[in-house]
Amino acid sequence: MAEETARVFAEVRDFPIYISHLDDNTRVPFAPWRIWDGLTALVGIALTVWATWHWLNSGVAAVIFVCGGAATVGATALARQVPINRPTLPYRALWLAQCVIGTQRRTTGRVPR
Repeated sequence: MAEETARVFAEVRDFPIYISHLDDNTRVPFAPWRIWDGLTALVGIALTVWATWHWLNSGVAAVIFVCGGAATVGATALARQVPINRPTLPYRALWLAQCVIGTQRRTTGRVPR
């Protein structure tokens, strides 16, 4: 008899999440992937391949390939840290920009000191 690993909390089941296992029959390498992860990985891979091909005869193609791959892995790892729930990444960027810009004093005229 199979042992049930989920716990019931108010009619919601808490299932363990494993990397690369979307369900019992589906395996996706390093899943679950989201839009930020996939976009970062695809852009990084495309730029790395293009730069390596473009400077293939320059003598630094191997360095470009290794550094580009490392930068892609790092950027994708950072992109995987973006939370799934709200607030979204554009909202957070807007909030950060408003915090930096919005903290500047604004006056309508000269204020005597």
